[in-house]
Amino acid sequence: LQPPHHQCRRSEGARPARPRREHQPRLGRRRSGRLPRLARGAHVVLRVVVPELAAGEQDGVLLLVDAVDGPMPQTKFVLRKALEQGLKAIVVVNKMDRPEARPEWVVDQTFDLFVELGATEEQLDFPIVYACARQGMATLDPSLPSNSLQPLFETILSQLPAPKGDVEAPLQMLISSLDYDEYRGRFGIGKVHTGKIHPGESVSIVNRNGEVRAARTVSTFVFEGLKKAEQEEVIAGEICIVSGI
Repeated sequence: LQPPHHQCRRSEGARPARPRREHQPRLGRRRSGRLPRLARGAHVVLRVVVPELAAGEQDGVLLLVDAVDGPMPQTKFVLRKALEQGLKAIVVVNKMDRPEARPEWVVDQTFDLFVELGATEEQLDFPIVYACARQGMATLDPSLPSNSLQPLFETILSQLPAPKGDVEAPLQMLISSLDYDEYRGRFGIGKVHTGKIHPGESVSIVNRNGEVRAARTVSTFVFEGLKKAEQEEVIAGEICIVSGI
């Protein structure tokens, strides 16, 4: 990680100064190929993000803010949950193609929101990516246009931690949400915290009351984009979709 560009010292009644970045250099790739699990601070995914944040599945946050409107009430709700868990955020200023875009004002408003929610000095030193999702572009400097989302991906890999978990330990998976398929039945979706999970494996299910029952998995999947891809093995740190239990 790059060292902080500033040190925000809080005093009673004083607002910390926001770090000013003339240009953020392009960031290198992470050597590990494993991607961090992200929560997205946008209202369209609020119903998905909140249970996942409550379950502690995320490794970081992409805080998506409009280049004109700035942070919305739902942004504040999701960001509070993320900061309480000590997660680091990448601020993505979206819709930079709008003629009335005002990114400097939006970043200032976002910084004020971080301060209001009690962010740490490390969390206040958030990376900023300027993007236009409709055009598939992202840049670290709004004065330097881009024709791809590569700067966003590189920022994720460089600034957020890779998933953690002991692959050799016994299986522990926390189910945070459910899905249903008319052919395969009910799916459990959650993060594998330790160990590995395979299709046809005998497992023990512990409910919230501590009651244990035996079960056997039928299929295991991972997400590839918005689709489920069947997988013969899902290891610690990955999000798994499991059927049969």
